[in-house]
Formats: sequence, structure tokens, C-alpha cells
Amino acid sequence: MTILSLGPVARPSRINAIDVARGFALLGILAVNIKFFAEPFGAMMQLAPPEGIGNMIVHYFTKIFCEGKFYPLFSMLFGMGLMLQRGRADEAGRSIYKPYLRRLVALFLIGLSHALLLWYGDILFVYSLAGTVLLFLSSCRPKTLLIVGSVFLFLSLTLSGGFQALSMYNLEQVKQAEQKADTGGSATPKPEGANAGEAGTPPAAAVPATAPATSGEAPATDAANAATGAAAGANAGGGAGNQDFERFLDRTFSPKVAEFFKKMTQGKVTGGPKDALWMAAEESAYRDGGFFSALAIRALSWGIFLIVCVVGFFWQVGALFCLGGALLKLRFFDPDRAHWRKRAFVLGVVLGLPLSVVGVFGLDMLPNHKVIAGVAMSFGINLGGPLMALAYISIWATLVERGVFSGLTRALANAGRMALTNYLCQTLICTTIFYWYGFGLFGSFNEVQRLGVVLAVYAVELAWSAWWLARFRFGPMEWLWRTITYWKLQPMNRAE
Repeated sequence: MTILSLGPVARPSRINAIDVARGFALLGILAVNIKFFAEPFGAMMQLAPPEGIGNMIVHYFTKIFCEGKFYPLFSMLFGMGLMLQRGRADEAGRSIYKPYLRRLVALFLIGLSHALLLWYGDILFVYSLAGTVLLFLSSCRPKTLLIVGSVFLFLSLTLSGGFQALSMYNLEQVKQAEQKADTGGSATPKPEGANAGEAGTPPAAAVPATAPATSGEAPATDAANAATGAAAGANAGGGAGNQDFERFLDRTFSPKVAEFFKKMTQGKVTGGPKDALWMAAEESAYRDGGFFSALAIRALSWGIFLIVCVVGFFWQVGALFCLGGALLKLRFFDPDRAHWRKRAFVLGVVLGLPLSVVGVFGLDMLPNHKVIAGVAMSFGINLGGPLMALAYISIWATLVERGVFSGLTRALANAGRMALTNYLCQTLICTTIFYWYGFGLFGSFNEVQRLGVVLAVYAVELAWSAWWLARFRFGPMEWLWRTITYWKLQPMNRAE
């Protein structure tokens, strides 16, 4: 057996299909995340589909084929990558734990900076935590990984489904109270800032691609209500303290953002991210700035995202990490496993696609049973997404094995080898287009226009990845990440 040093994986030893699938995942992730770069979080929770046939086609195509499909794909590939490094460490007779823990700490810090300074939908922070769990499972047999992954998936489905059922029940109670008020009965008036007509059924999967695909607004809204309720309680009591706090808000933030936080501490922002005051503050912060206004809104949104992670996302990512690691150990990409990939593709189409459709249209299918519909949507998205992700991996692995579309797969592989750099660059480019420090076009683009941005940004990433890797061994962030991992400066130029 050839003894390898514990260092960065050289290009000839990489499994090319993983790079290709990772490069493809970058497109799907951007196709979903673009909405959250370009519009308030609450806008994703509106009931009505967008106007115009083109916008509707893009809207529903993204929901069925992209939302909840590409973070599972990325997660499985992450698990495969860890197992590749574990295998190389074992061959070299070296421990993987110390260098890989450094790798995860670096990812934690990169993700934290990304979330707070650029965009709240960061996935890297969660990956660093879930990756720690997989690291200590990396010596397990595939069967053990599949069992642990199944337990994680069960926890994810139970928590997210139960939370969804409770949230849908609460929404039903609000709707019944409003109907009672409309017919002359007694009911609690609608809170200030709430948008009329939005207390009914929530839309599907109103979360970033790098966040859990849920069956609607419920986790984000309920988490937001918990956060705003805590803020209101903390500032209750009035007096000079409140006046000082309000003066601080006026000095630090833009008028709309300051007003939002004042109302929030008074308990008058109860509609979550879709509350009119919340959406106005978000638009002002991201479109008009300045730095502290955007930072405050982004930190609040990220806090809600973390609560959603506890509800189910962390557990699902852990399950997908385990699944990816098990598939790598079972030699999923080897030629003699072609029949496995065929079955995975069929499973994704026959079962995953219908489940994904239920995840999008469940409330339309069961309009009079919203609690049941909400749970069905949650299960549809959280099961259908990974199954379709498996189908996507199988398609690209088969194309690579057969040498079909070699030019395309080569371009995708280059982008995939620079996935961390390209993922962060998507945020930099899109926030420059939509945020205050760039062109300030937040809230200005429709679905079709945003798709144009997605395709343009992705084309640039494909081109620049090929250009960069023709000259350098690693992408910029990959080089930094590897240098921290191995605690040694890595050669960057191909001539070195």
C-alpha cells in the first residue's frame, strides 16, 4: 500500500464526481438564496404567488426542484469529503482529529463572520458544529453511520413536524378569532403592524437554501415572536431607562430601524418577519444602510435562524452528513455500484419528486385540514429534498463515469473545487447588487430578473474558477482553510 502524507488532497486522487456535484450544488443554492438576498425575509411568506406567467414558472420551479434539495446535496458531499480525508489519514498512519478540529474551528469562525457581517443565512456555522459530531463517528462502519443518521433524521422530522403542527394550530386559532370578530363576536384585535390577510395558511419552504426547508413561516415566525417577546419583557417598566434606550436607538440606527426596535420592545411587533414594521425596517437597513442598522437586523434574523436550527435543521444536517459518509465508505461512486446510483435516481423521481410537490402544494390539497397539511408539507420537504438530492448526485456521477458532457463536467468540477470561495463570493456579489454599500436594489427585482442575476453570477463563477485553477492549486479561501487545517503554509502557485 502506498503511504501518503496527511496533507491536502491532490487533484488526481479526488473523486471527480464529488467536485462536479458540488459545483452543480452552487447553482441550486444561489437559485434559492437569491430571494433572501433581494427581498425581506417576510416577503417569502406571502400567500399569493407572484404575478405574471414568467414569474410563476420560476417561482414554482425553484420551489419544487431547488428549495430543500441543494443543502441536502451539499451536506452529503460534506460528509463524503470528511470520509475521504479520514481514509487518507488512516493510510498515512496519522490521526485526523487534531487537523480536522482546526478545520472545523476555522469553518466556525468563517461562518460566524459571514453570518454577522454579510448575510444571516450562512450554513458554514452549522456545518462546523455538525461536522464535529461526524468527525467522532468517522471510524464507524457504514451500517453504524446509517443507524445514527436515521436517529438524527427521526429527531429532525419529529421536531420540525411537531413544531409545524403546533404553529398551524395557532394560525387556525387566529383565523377563527378574526372570523368571529368579522361576524360581530368578541376577539382580540389584530396586532399593530400585522399585514391584513396573512394570518391564514403560510407558504411552503420560506427559508434560505442554506437553512432548513420547512413547510412555511411557522418556525421563523414563532421564533421571532419568542425573541420579540423577550425583548419586550426585558425593556418593560418605562421611565428614564426606556428614554435612554430610545435615545440610543435614535443615535445608532436609521429612523425606520430605530422605530422598529422601539415597537418591538413595546410588544407591538407580533407578526414575525412578515410584520409590516419588520419588513420596513429590513428594507431600510439593507437598501439604505448604514452599517449598524444592517448589522442589527442581520443579527436578529440570524438569531431566529439558529432557533430554527435547533428545531430540526441541525439534526437533518447531521443525518445527511452520516448518509454521505456511509455512501462514500460503501463506494457509491465506483463503477460496480452503477446499479445503486440507478436505484437512487429512480427513488428520487418516483418518491422524492411527489413528496416535494406535497411540500409545496399540501395546503392546497387539504385546505380544510391545515394542521395535517402542515405536517404533510414538513415531511414532504424534509424527506423529498434528500431523495431528490440523491438523484442529482446519481445523475452527475453517471455522466462523469461515462465521460458525457466532459466540457460541462470539467467546468462544474473547477467550481466545485473552489466551493467555499464561490459560496462566499455569491454573497459578496449579490449583496453588492442589492445592499446599501453597492447598488441598493434591495426589493426591486422580480423572479425572472433574479433568475437572470443567478445565471450571470454562476457563469462568472464557472469562468473565473477555470481561470484561477489553471494558475493556482487552490481557491483563495480553500488555501486559507487548508493552511489552518494543516497548520502549515500550503503551496499556492502551480509552479511551486
